[in-house]
Order: sequence, then structure tokens, then C-alpha cells
Amino acid sequence: MPHALLRELTHANRTPAANRRLGGFLAFVAGAVNAGGFVLLEQYTSHMTGIASVLSLDLARGAGVEVWVSVLLIIAFTTGAACAAVLIRAARRAGWHAEYAPCLVIEGAAIAAIAGNIGAWPSVMLLCFSMGLQNAVITKISRAEIRTTHVTGMITDLGIGLGRTAWRLAGMEGRGKNNALSDRSNLRVHATLLGLFIAGGTVGTLAFAKLGPSAALMFATLLWAAALPQAIRNFGHARTAP
Repeated sequence: MPHALLRELTHANRTPAANRRLGGFLAFVAGAVNAGGFVLLEQYTSHMTGIASVLSLDLARGAGVEVWVSVLLIIAFTTGAACAAVLIRAARRAGWHAEYAPCLVIEGAAIAAIAGNIGAWPSVMLLCFSMGLQNAVITKISRAEIRTTHVTGMITDLGIGLGRTAWRLAGMEGRGKNNALSDRSNLRVHATLLGLFIAGGTVGTLAFAKLGPSAALMFATLLWAAALPQAIRNFGHARTAP
């Protein structure tokens, strides 16, 4: 990736275009990690709705061990989101320019750790942690306008956009040029995010099926390539500041 584009992905000064690029990048990674978790461990790691539903079923059945597994996965996801909030606030207080870079560096480390064959449940918990962290980052950056791990939300937003467009095309609303352009832009964004999540899932499935846990290093490297140079610059500025 060109240096300017890498810097734009994690810089504190956000633009809609930068948010869309970061959202697409993270949606691809989330799709790959989610699919990889299922290939390796038969467990989706970004789908808290599903995990909460399994928890409800296990509670009703009195399945003690399974209940605690679901609880721990939800805690791991929540901890990742909380970690992102703390890191971003700390980066802002320190005056870092790339305030989101440390979160992506840590997400990459959590994903890379599963390449060390650390065991099934530690791996699942780390992947849940990484997805919680990522979801919090893009939620804070975009003010909850972009989702990368929450496909239900992507498809909901896509459906809303299609409905608004159909309403306008049917002549039920004034054909304001700005509104029409905004709707088309939003449709492209949501369709692109969905497509990149699916593309990431496809690549992740093939990579993890062929390489096993080592495939995690591929996706960790993508995150590090985007964030590590900017995180290093942050530390450099902090050390040279008066």
C-alpha cells in the first residue's frame, strides 16, 4: 500500500473516503478471520448474536460447561471492544496523529497468536477479542455508520437504502439531486462492505484449509502493514516531544 494511503487509514483526522477505505479493509479481514475460526475450530467469532443464542439454549438445557464457554466468548469480545476504547482515548490524550494504529497492531498480534497452535479455546477467545476490538474501532471512527463484523447490520443498511431508492424511483418523493446521490453512495458503500466480507471469508476459508493455523499470519501481516509504521511514528513523536 502507498504510504499516503496507509497513513490515511489510521489518522485521527477522518474523512468519509478514509472511513470507507478502512471499513472495506477491515471487513475483508473480519470475513477471513471469521471463516478461519470456523474452518479450524468450528466456531464463528464475530457473531455475538449467534453465541448469545447458543448461551440461551444451553441455559435452558442446563448444559453447564457449554454455558461457561459462551459466557467467556462474549467476555472476550467485550474486552476487545473495551480495550479499543481505552487505547483510542489514551492515544488522543497523548496527541498521537495515528490514534487508531495501536488498536490494529494489537488486533494483528491477537490473530497471529493462533498460528502458534495454542489450543482450540484460547484461539477462539483471541479471535473473539480481536473482532470486538475491530468492531469498536470502526464504530468509533465512523460514528456507528460503518460495520465490519456485523453482516446483519450491513444487509439491514443495504435494504434500507434499496427501499429509499425504490420509493424515490416510484415518484413518491421529490427527486432531489443531493438525496439521490447520497442514497446511491450509501448503497455502494454497504454493497462493497458486504462483498469484501464475503471475499475475505472465501480467501480465509481457502487459506486456513490449506495452511492451517499458520494462515493467521497472512491476515495479521495485513493489519500490521496498515498500522505498524504509523504506530512507530507515534512513539517517535512522543519521544522527541519536549
